[in-house]
Amino acid sequence: MAEALEVTVLRPAAGLTADDFVAANADIDEYVRRQPGFLWRRITETERLDQG
Repeated sequence: MAEALEVTVLRPAAGLTADDFVAANADIDEYVRRQPGFLWRRITETERLDQG
């Protein structure tokens, strides 16, 4: 069975934080955990890398 890795980069909307994003993803986490073949999911936060 092939495996896939998805990397998504985003910034929270004005007035929201990374913690708000994690909380809003709770229902999605439950959904993906029930999918056949699902292994794991991790949300991480890094420093902003803008050059401008």
